[in-house]
Amino acid sequence: MIHEIWREYPEIEKALKETKQTMREGISIRIPEIEAKIQEYIDAPGKYLRAGLSLMFFYMEKGSINKKIITYAAAIELLHLATLIHDDVIDTADSRRGIEAMHIAQSNKIAVYAGDYLFSYSSRLASDLIDEVQFQNRNKWILENIMSGELRQLANTFNKEMTMIDYIRQIRGKTAMLFALSASGGYYLANNDFRKAQNVRLLGTYLGIAFQLQDDLIDFLVPAGDSGKPSMQDVPNGIYTAPLLLAMEKSDAVSRYVNETDEWDKASLDQLAQMIKETGAFQDTEVLIDRYIEKALFYLDKISDSEYKAQIKKIIILISNRQY
Repeated sequence: MIHEIWREYPEIEKALKETKQTMREGISIRIPEIEAKIQEYIDAPGKYLRAGLSLMFFYMEKGSINKKIITYAAAIELLHLATLIHDDVIDTADSRRGIEAMHIAQSNKIAVYAGDYLFSYSSRLASDLIDEVQFQNRNKWILENIMSGELRQLANTFNKEMTMIDYIRQIRGKTAMLFALSASGGYYLANNDFRKAQNVRLLGTYLGIAFQLQDDLIDFLVPAGDSGKPSMQDVPNGIYTAPLLLAMEKSDAVSRYVNETDEWDKASLDQLAQMIKETGAFQDTEVLIDRYIEKALFYLDKISDSEYKAQIKKIIILISNRQY
């Protein structure tokens, strides 16, 4: 099943079905229960935004979809899936996309190796698609940047001294780089225009930052049943995100409350959310999201004029305003 956000884009919806099929076909673990669990992740109702962006930028330039971009979109989504499985181990999350997390169904060790397998599978799919040295040199560090962002988040666990500058640097690596690779790779595969692909890379970077900031708001403000993931799980896991960091900068009371709370339950989390709201930090986060979306749209304007560009702008706005 393809997420409803793609219904307005029938050519992308169809391509995402083919992307999922490509992801399924190449799995060769030969351990039935683990392979079945990975297939369950692939079939779960995720939004497939990163794959969708790759496909949209390719379609904007080519006016059609081919097997090459389907394979690239599959590689991108497998890379994302690998990071999700690893994230769930680190965050001790029980579920993902409405299904039981890999480390709960199997074990932490199996989940880590399953994520590593998906990294390798993603690299295998992508390795022969883009052979332009200039593009590869610009993007070869992206996987390392993604992993360093994950490591930075882990190192910053329960770090009450972290600043917003530290946090933006963290999510630039952890989240934004994959958006950058998704968008710029799709664009480059369509026309081999390295210079304009760099504008698309910057677009993807700023969109990825906005996406993560919106995710931070969702964690505090949207009930678990609506978002598809557990709510207010970051703080108990020692992950301090934009709304909390902004609130701590503005209010000593919020900082003291975080420092003095050893065990987080629903009541203490609800109290924290109310305190953050009173500082105006939720609105401050929304202002930041708008700024990064403006930056993304600035770079969208720098690439080729196309009727389809309006469709990409529409999905960018939708991503930044989503509540799930």
